[in-house]
Amino acid sequence: MLYRFLVVMCFITSFMGSNKRVSYYFPEYKFYFTPDSCTEEKILTISGYRYLKIHMLKNCKEVEVSCYRSKDKTLIEMGIYTNTDTLEMKKAIYRDLDTKQEVVTTNEHYKLRRIGVWKFYDNGGKVIKQLNYE
Repeated sequence: MLYRFLVVMCFITSFMGSNKRVSYYFPEYKFYFTPDSCTEEKILTISGYRYLKIHMLKNCKEVEVSCYRSKDKTLIEMGIYTNTDTLEMKKAIYRDLDTKQEVVTTNEHYKLRRIGVWKFYDNGGKVIKQLNYE
């Protein structure tokens, strides 16, 4: 339920205001992110027990991501996503808190995919697995 709330809030944030910005979708985390700039660094909670450190690279063409456990701040995995330049559209419904009416929005987001070497860590911080994405 919390996940659905966060996704809806992401849609709402993306479409409030006059300037429409495009989001990025991280499929492994089922999470949307709308950067303020192409050099942005941000820490975002993706669930009650994990958070992401996101760093935009190469003029928004790549995104460096590190995923951590919230309870002890240990690194779970890290690597880079690339922007496939594939723009996808998804619809979302949210309830306006002032008017109590349901509003349908459309979210545009870039589809991302993992590239290069991704490292996965155990609770002690040791690399336990590395995967190479083409």
